[in-house]
Amino acid sequence: MPRPPCPGVSVLMPTYEQPEFIARALDSLCAQTYGEWELVIVDASPGGATARAVQPWLVDPRVHYERIAEGGLGRALNQALTRARAPLVAYLPSDDKCTGPSTWPG
Repeated sequence: MPRPPCPGVSVLMPTYEQPEFIARALDSLCAQTYGEWELVIVDASPGGATARAVQPWLVDPRVHYERIAEGGLGRALNQALTRARAPLVAYLPSDDKCTGPSTWPG
């Protein structure tokens, strides 16, 4: 599936073994009033639980998922940064959430 036009903000979400929290993080991002974002999830987890947890959000063309074999969160963050396309970058840990409505980048 082709990627949509360049977003205003690339949200980076490196993750490692956080399937029980990631839905909260994804829901909080999707609830933001500013919609011109892309989410780059890079999963460094050894199992498939995180991949299964993010599956429902992959129908949104703004959400991109990649799994890396090893390297931990540092490598996952660096990989996410290489995939970011927007002029602005935000970081959303997979065990956290966005609070309140956002009018990024304004």
